[in-house]
Amino acid sequence: MRARTCGKCKRVLRYDETLSSCFFEGWGNGQACEACRAEVTGLPTPEPIRYPPGCDMPLLPDRDSHIPICGLCRVALLESMQKGTPCRVRVEMMGPEDDLEPGAYVMCPECLGKWKPRAGAYLKRLCQECGELDCERPSHARFLPAEATGRGMPRNMLL
Repeated sequence: MRARTCGKCKRVLRYDETLSSCFFEGWGNGQACEACRAEVTGLPTPEPIRYPPGCDMPLLPDRDSHIPICGLCRVALLESMQKGTPCRVRVEMMGPEDDLEPGAYVMCPECLGKWKPRAGAYLKRLCQECGELDCERPSHARFLPAEATGRGMPRNMLL
C-alpha cells in the first residue's frame, strides 16, 4: 500500500488522517490534508487524535489489522511507516518531568528524537562487563564511548 500525501504541502499522512477536495487561491482544486484545509478556512490546525491505552483501535482500510500508533504519545504513525522504532525507557533515563512507566515502547520519530539521546547518555555510563553505571574499573569498557553521537547508534542498542 502506497503512502498518501497531501497535494498541497506534500506531507505523508498519518494512518488516521483524511484527504478531501479543497480550493486554494493560486493553486486550484486538489486533495488536501486536514491542516491545509484548516489554513484555508482560517480555523486552527486540528490536534492529532490520541488513542488512550485500552481503547478500541480503528482497523486499517483493506486490511484486517489495527492502525499502528506510538506507544508514548499515542498518535497514529505515518503511512510511510509500518511500525515505529522500539526503544526501552529505563528509570535512569527519566527526569522528574516524565510521567510514564519504564519499559519498552514502539515510538514515532518525534518521541524517538526525545528518547534516543537519553538512551545514548545511559549507554555511555553503562559498563559492558559488570552492568553498573559509572563503573571505574580500568579493565572494563562502556557500551558507547564518551565521544559517540546518537547518529551512529544501532537500533538494537535502543532496547
